[in-house]
Amino acid sequence: MIQNVPSWAQGHVQSFRDSQTLPGGQRLDIPAGQAREVDGKISSQIEDGIRLDESEMDLAKGQIGVIKADIFGTKTEVYYNGNSTQGEFVQTVADNMAAYGKFSPQGVDVVVAQKDGDSVQGQAFHIDRQAPEKSFAVIQGDGFNVF
Repeated sequence: MIQNVPSWAQGHVQSFRDSQTLPGGQRLDIPAGQAREVDGKISSQIEDGIRLDESEMDLAKGQIGVIKADIFGTKTEVYYNGNSTQGEFVQTVADNMAAYGKFSPQGVDVVVAQKDGDSVQGQAFHIDRQAPEKSFAVIQGDGFNVF
């Protein structure tokens, strides 16, 4: 799945996968109640997205696990396997936003990277489904916040 992450965002995804950090990022704890809320929202968004596969909006019909759409003139691509309980996804929007997520019964890891010229800023979070009080976010840069 990682091969579908644009090359400019792969360093951020790999950094979080390997060490749960982002270069120069600041780690912030996520309270247990908010962690459950974030898990519910992202899981719901993933399940809603999966339902678009093979729909009339999907420009990649015949390719299960691939959704391509043109939403108000903005090219969006989603690659996924599994679901929000056990699976992975990659989403790209235009040529300047990419997201990678991995879901398991133990937790959720999501990395979002945004490109502005040669600069890439990112944010990531880990939601611990077994012990929500151990959940955290890593924020890199100013003014970029997916929460």
